[in-house]
Amino acid sequence: MPPTTPIRPLTGFGTVNGVPWLPDGFADVFDSTLVCVGEVELHTVQGGPGRPLLLVGGWSQN
Repeated sequence: MPPTTPIRPLTGFGTVNGVPWLPDGFADVFDSTLVCVGEVELHTVQGGPGRPLLLVGGWSQN
């Protein structure tokens, strides 16, 4: 298996299709996907033009 493998698109609350207060058209540009990285599954939001941007959540001391 490659190091990063898309598993499936995600829907529901917490995804680009399940949050009511996102701007109009947001879900037309971005997709929520579950990605397998090694043995870990990560929820990602991908899309839009321009250079890639990685946002990592958590506490700075972690």
